[in-house]
Amino acid sequence: MPLIETLEQLVKPPIEAEGCRLYELSLVVERGDKFLRILLEKPGTRIDMDLIVRLTRAISSLLDANPLISEHYILDIASAGIDYPIRMEHLQDYLHTIVQVYCDPNQQGKPGTIGELLAISDSEIYLSVKTKKGRVEQTIAKKEITRIEVARES
Repeated sequence: MPLIETLEQLVKPPIEAEGCRLYELSLVVERGDKFLRILLEKPGTRIDMDLIVRLTRAISSLLDANPLISEHYILDIASAGIDYPIRMEHLQDYLHTIVQVYCDPNQQGKPGTIGELLAISDSEIYLSVKTKKGRVEQTIAKKEITRIEVARES
């Protein structure tokens, strides 16, 4: 089994025990230092520093007991934050959340459609979008979405 998959299996239990989900695990070199970076998400709730500290201690102990990485590395555990896209398979966790939807890959940095995520089907998402005339429901095909994230403003 590849190293990343083995590491994911090792760290998931303490992450899930805290009600979080592993968003991304990567082993990267930055400015000459190797980092084991673990990004977490906890839909509907902020990830605070106490949680990060608890998970850092638990995961550090697991990694010490199971030395899978032979060279020196820095363990970096953080929240994925609102700048990371929501994965389609996790959309259900964001129902009734204000999201921003991008349908054009060249749209980065430009406003996407902002609305409350009302419902999800196999092929579409349904938003309640605020307009000058009030709220309207908008349907967007999943296949058209290039990125969806928690909106910074509503």
